[in-house]
Amino acid sequence: MRISAPRSATRPPRPYASQRFINLLAQMCLAAALFVPLGAVTYAINAGTRAGGDVVVEVDVRDWVALDAALAAGPRPGARVDGAGASRTELRAWDSTLAEQLLSRAGVALLGVCVGLGALLLARMLRSVAAGEPFHAANAGRAATIAGLVMAGGLASTWLPVVAADAVPRRVELAAGPYSPVDAPAVQFSLPHLLAAALLLVLAEVFRRGHADARDLDGLV
Repeated sequence: MRISAPRSATRPPRPYASQRFINLLAQMCLAAALFVPLGAVTYAINAGTRAGGDVVVEVDVRDWVALDAALAAGPRPGARVDGAGASRTELRAWDSTLAEQLLSRAGVALLGVCVGLGALLLARMLRSVAAGEPFHAANAGRAATIAGLVMAGGLASTWLPVVAADAVPRRVELAAGPYSPVDAPAVQFSLPHLLAAALLLVLAEVFRRGHADARDLDGLV
């Protein structure tokens, strides 16, 4: 009587992602590496052509009564606010400077560049995985660099708009003293950015150790 091994013992493990799917993801990352920075930088450059027109920044309102009184007190290059009563609102001001316009969108541009560089590195990582070399020598450095890009992009997208939000109220004399009715929003770094960067650093360590183990095994053979 012949006893066959259970099918579960002989069947190869099913891959979580096929080679074709991984290559498709790599191609999508390459497309993102080209078009995302291009679109983001174009969007920021377009703001430069709007110098002299409206500039829009987000501000925190300390006192709506004082803000309404300040806006009604005299000429303030067409300054107006949207969303009356909210603690955070949009301030629009006419006669903007080139620096104000560029700063209002510079965060988007730098974030787009970081996304593009990260997508390019991710595409190379995916191609090495599809080629059967997940622990390629360069993958640890690539993952660590992407973690740095996540941190840099997240900080740029929050810090640069705050710089613009500080400059515009000063120009229209809404933030001239300690009792100004508006403030620039505080710089905040989002928890998802921190978690993503931390996970990528852990992934970089996994790649580093995997490459070291694979190199040791090759030395024993």
